[in-house]
Amino acid sequence: MVSLWLSVFSALALQTSAQRRVEDLFDVDFTTNNEGGCKYVGVENLNRVFADSLTLAESGLSAVFDFVADEPEAVRLVETYFKPAIPQDLWQIEERYTRVQDWITNGGPIINGLNIRPQLYCHHGFAEKKRMSDIAMDTNCQPVLDENGIGVEIGRMNQYIEAWYKKADELHLPLHKVFPYFQKKTCRYYFDMAYAGGVNTGFCSRQIKLGCLSHTVDGSWVTLCPSSFNTTNRRSSNWHYTTLDEAELRPIPIVQIPTVGTWPLVAQTIVDIQPTATTLFHELFHLVLALAYYYTMNIEPNPTGHRVEFFTGYTTQG
Repeated sequence: MVSLWLSVFSALALQTSAQRRVEDLFDVDFTTNNEGGCKYVGVENLNRVFADSLTLAESGLSAVFDFVADEPEAVRLVETYFKPAIPQDLWQIEERYTRVQDWITNGGPIINGLNIRPQLYCHHGFAEKKRMSDIAMDTNCQPVLDENGIGVEIGRMNQYIEAWYKKADELHLPLHKVFPYFQKKTCRYYFDMAYAGGVNTGFCSRQIKLGCLSHTVDGSWVTLCPSSFNTTNRRSSNWHYTTLDEAELRPIPIVQIPTVGTWPLVAQTIVDIQPTATTLFHELFHLVLALAYYYTMNIEPNPTGHRVEFFTGYTTQG
C-alpha cells in the first residue's frame, strides 16, 4: 500500500502554495540574529516551515477522515498516537487540527479568543533575566518611580508579585527559582524558571529545549530555539532543512517485532524521521488552543511511551 502520508503530501502540494506567509501572521525580525531575530533561519526557510506546518495539519485531518473510512494505515496511526476511545475523542482531534489549519490559512484570534498579533522569535535573546529587587520598567521602557521620584522594585508591584507566585505554582518550583524576564522590544515582563548563567541565559540555553509558547495578558509569542533547526549556533545559516518526506522510512515487518524484551536496534525512532517544521507546528497548537505545558523538549518518551506534552499525534514532537 502506498504510504498514506506520501499520498497526502503529494495531493496537498498545490494547496499550501496559496497560504499566508509567516510574516503576515507574526511579528518577526529577519534583519538580525540579536534579540531573538531570525536572520540565521532566513525568510524563505521560515516560510517553508510555515507551509509544511499547514501540510501537517491537513495531513492530520486526512488521517482522521481515513480512520473513519477504515483505511488500515490511518487506523494504525490514529490508534497508536491518539487512542480514541469514544466518538467524541475523534471529533476533538478533528476540531483541533481544523482550528490550527484555519489559523495558518486565515489568522485570527489566538489563546482565549484574544485578537492580538503574536510574535515569533528564533532565540531567547529578546528577553533579559532580572531579579525581583531590580527597578521595574514601565511599558515605555522607563523606570517606574514612586511619588518621591525613587525607583520601584519589581518585587514591590502587586501585578508582578501575583505573576511570580502564579508561575512558581504552575512550574511546581519554589519562588527563589523563578525570575522575571524583561522583553526589550515590547517593554513587558514575563516569569519563568531560572536558567544557569548570567542575564543573557534563557530557555534556549539548554539543548534539550526546542521551542516554547509564552503568553501574558499583553500578548503571546513563540520561541524557536536553534536546536529546532538542527544547529547550536544562531549565527550560522549552514544548517540543513529537513523536508516532510525526506527521511527514508524503514518499516519492520510485524513478525520481527518482539512481544517482550527490547526493540530491534535498527528500528527508527520519531527523532529519525521528524522534519524541521515539527517544532513550530507543535507550538501552533499551544498558540491557537492554549493546551497545557508549553515547552517542547528534545527528550525521550516516558515509560508509557508518551512525551510530557498533550497527545503525541498532534505532532511527532510530542
